[in-house]
Amino acid sequence: MSYTFPSPHAVLLDVDAQNRAELIRQLAATLAHCPDVVDLEAFTRQLIRRELDTPTGLENGCALPHARSSAVEEIVLVVGRSREAIDFGAQDGRPARLFFLFGVPEHCITQYLKLVARLSALLKDADYRQRLLDAQDEGSMREILEEGRRA
Repeated sequence: MSYTFPSPHAVLLDVDAQNRAELIRQLAATLAHCPDVVDLEAFTRQLIRRELDTPTGLENGCALPHARSSAVEEIVLVVGRSREAIDFGAQDGRPARLFFLFGVPEHCITQYLKLVARLSALLKDADYRQRLLDAQDEGSMREILEEGRRA
């Protein structure tokens, strides 16, 4: 059985950000009341710092901004889609419109590696990516994400 990533804490369909840091702040802000995030400010700083050090852009207009962090007690995930594409340093040069922001406790190395591998593999599927881009509302997006979780 393949790795099943967690259900997203939040899904934002029309993120309006101009750059990586702004997008990360907007997605991370949805975790303000998440009990698994013990220090949102520290987690957000770690996400931005990690992104500046090692960009998380994937090919085909996707990015996985993330950090292993002591500021989270369990894996947290936020999915976002932006109106305008944002450069996340992908090797193919394409800016991203689909974002999977996540935090993983520092001690969860295996889960971290499985999550990155699973999301990367799933987002290589052109049909799946297009369905995420075309989702009309949060409910539709969550249904597509759930299909991906079970695949």
